[in-house]
Amino acid sequence: MSADKLRLVLCWHMHQPEYRDVLDSSWRRPWAWLHGIKDYTDMAAHLETVPGARAVVNFSTILLEQLAAYAESIRQWKNNGSTIGDPLLDALGGSRPYRSLADAEKLELTAACLHAHKTHMIKAFPAYSALAVRAKLAIEQGQPLDDTRFRDLLVWYHLAWTGESLRRDFPMLRGMLHKAEGFSEEDARQLLALIGD
Repeated sequence: MSADKLRLVLCWHMHQPEYRDVLDSSWRRPWAWLHGIKDYTDMAAHLETVPGARAVVNFSTILLEQLAAYAESIRQWKNNGSTIGDPLLDALGGSRPYRSLADAEKLELTAACLHAHKTHMIKAFPAYSALAVRAKLAIEQGQPLDDTRFRDLLVWYHLAWTGESLRRDFPMLRGMLHKAEGFSEEDARQLLALIGD
C-alpha cells in the first residue's frame, strides 16, 4: 500500500432496543421505523452512489424483527384498514382518527409530533417550524389543535423523518414538501403506504 492511500472499511452496526409492550404488543416508541425511513435508507443510498465502497452492515435481530412487524402491520392496514398499534401511524392512516380521541390523547400525539431535532428537522422546514410553535402553545394551554392543523403537523413530522434520499427519489414526497399545508386524509394515507413500502 502506498503512503498516499488508506484502505478503509466502514462498519455500521444497526440496532434498536425492543419498543413493543410485552403485554399487548403495542408500540411504545417509534424509533425503529423512524430511523428505518431516515437514517437506514440514507446510509444505503450513500453506499449505492459509490460503486467501489466497502462496508460491513450488521443488523441486530431485534431491529429486524421490529421492522418486519411494522411492515406486516402496515400491509394489514393497507389490506383491511386494521390498526397498526403505533399511535402516530394509526393517526396517519386514519385507523384511529384524531377527531375521535379524548383531548389528553390529542395533546399526547401533538407532543409526539415534536420529537425531532429542532434545528435539522423542524426549523429546516418553515411550515413545520410554524406548526411546532402552534403545537407547543396548544400543549401549554391544554387546548388541542383542530383536525386540519393536527393532520398538517402529523404529516410534517413524518416528512421531516424521511431521509434525504427518499425525499429526492419520490415525487410524492417532493410534492408534499411543496404543498406545505392543507394535507388531506388521502395525503396522509399515501405517506403511510410509502413508509410501509
